[in-house]
Amino acid sequence: MRQTLLFLCFSGIFLLPLFRAGASPPDSARVRQLRQLAQEQAHTNPDLSRATLAKALARARQTGDAAGERGVLNDLVDLNGRLNEQAAALRYLNAVQRLATRAQDTLELGRAYLYTAMLATEDVSRQVQFAELASQQFALLPRQPYWLLRAQSELATAYLAQKRLAAAKRVFRQAQQISQQLGEPGPEFRLLINWAKDLQAWEPDSARLLLDRARYLADAQLRTPYPRAYVRNVQAEQALKERRWPELVRLSAEAARLGRAARLPAVVALAQSNWAAGQRHLGQGAAAYDTLRKSFDAYEKLTAEDQRQEVARLQVRFDVERQQARIKALEQQRRVAGLRAERQRTRLYGLLGGLLAFGLLSLLLLLSRRRLQRSETQLREANQTKDQLMRIVGHDLRGPVASLQLLTPLLYEVLEQPERQSAHALVRTLDVGAQHLGGLIDNLFQWTRAQGGQLVNQPDRLRVADAVASIAALYAPAAELKHIHLHTTAPPDLLAWADMGLLTTVLRNLVGNALKFTPSGGEVTLQVAPAENGRVGFSVYDTGPGLPPERLHNLLTTERLESTPGTNGEPGTGLGLPLSARFVALMGGELHAGTAAGGGARLWFSVPGLPPGPTNATKV
Repeated sequence: MRQTLLFLCFSGIFLLPLFRAGASPPDSARVRQLRQLAQEQAHTNPDLSRATLAKALARARQTGDAAGERGVLNDLVDLNGRLNEQAAALRYLNAVQRLATRAQDTLELGRAYLYTAMLATEDVSRQVQFAELASQQFALLPRQPYWLLRAQSELATAYLAQKRLAAAKRVFRQAQQISQQLGEPGPEFRLLINWAKDLQAWEPDSARLLLDRARYLADAQLRTPYPRAYVRNVQAEQALKERRWPELVRLSAEAARLGRAARLPAVVALAQSNWAAGQRHLGQGAAAYDTLRKSFDAYEKLTAEDQRQEVARLQVRFDVERQQARIKALEQQRRVAGLRAERQRTRLYGLLGGLLAFGLLSLLLLLSRRRLQRSETQLREANQTKDQLMRIVGHDLRGPVASLQLLTPLLYEVLEQPERQSAHALVRTLDVGAQHLGGLIDNLFQWTRAQGGQLVNQPDRLRVADAVASIAALYAPAAELKHIHLHTTAPPDLLAWADMGLLTTVLRNLVGNALKFTPSGGEVTLQVAPAENGRVGFSVYDTGPGLPPERLHNLLTTERLESTPGTNGEPGTGLGLPLSARFVALMGGELHAGTAAGGGARLWFSVPGLPPGPTNATKV
């Protein structure tokens, strides 16, 4: 499974360009391109612009581009608003409101409410409703005071249309405070002009004061021709309605002068018209005619100059657009060349990826085959070891069992005789045979557990003298039967950190093996003493024939199991020393085998002497 995942990962690295090459530009970029094209078409062909925006809207909805969809809907609102198609504009505004509500976009929702109020001029109740909603939304955005100012201005106008003069004045004052807090004269100037126009029919004097304030802002702070001329034209219109002819003439003359200085034909034409009307009502007919003639001449000159400038601007724009078209064509050619090169690279990457994947798959198959061969070899060796072990066990168990079968009837006969010494000898012989038989069976059981991975090392603080005493008590009858002196030495207060079961099994195998190969009259010694690095050392000596050097390696492994009988024909499986070596390694040591100083065999190992702290059980 792990090799398969590795193969897929390496293959994915080289197959990735195949998918990347087919990727298209982001859909949001396509929507932006269509919106920009529709804006360019809106000045010359509104219907074509509407069709382009419809394509952009469909594209945004198809790709799930919510921001692009809201932008297209706002463009459709602006386009239909300029074309005086209020029903269509309101329909698109409703769609914007739904999207903004779903996205929890307070700014977008407030703007949709404000535009709805501005378009709903024929339905005053609807205008008031949406102007209030817009004000509520923008009030939640402390960093958007300009939008709140526009919503308050629209709400004041809507209240005035409902003839709610007190509410309109209250909202206007709030809006004026916001405009003054902005620290810029422009917003307050526009607010005063619009409110004065709306208030003129209700309170002319208040409207006149507001216009005076707007004129002061234009002259003292804005200081640009257009707002100065514009406010004077508004004041002149109010003077015309109130028949204040001298003031009308003065204001119109100032507006015309400022309009000519700023090259504003429409402002100049309106000012000259109002100026002539004032002169005519003051009985200055010739002057009024001359004013109108000058107005027409100035308008034609300004219009002609503006037309020339417009033609020049269009020519520059045409040249720029032609150059941009050439640049786009070159970019398109470069993009096509890049796509072709990318396609070639993709094919090459795909070929290389396929070759690498094939090579990697072949390597994985080869490794799998070698792993199967090793498993087969190990299984064959395990079967050979098992067959060899079964032959050894079958041969070596037959002797002790046959001895028990022969000695048991003799024991019955001896027990009927009055002399007990013969009975004691038979019982001792039976005991030794039973110990040998139990050792064989225990080694076979432990070997089976080791092969199945069921052995667990559970170390604990233990007194070494107790383990040595149990081994001495276990093998005392066997040593006495063979007339072997069994010596044990262990400090009474020496502690070890080891598994009691594993340690006693190792000592039992080593001492039993030493007794097995030591002739009568010999000696076997089990010695325990402190070792280096705070460890506890165990050594077993005997005075037997010793260990041949050519057999030292095979004695501690299961590569070649040999059943060698003892000096009195004691049976064995050959598992004792390999099993002991494995147990010692599990306890954190290493079993060594060699020759003692005075001849005979010597086996030794060490285990930790002090507990290193809480440890977990270790499996093999």
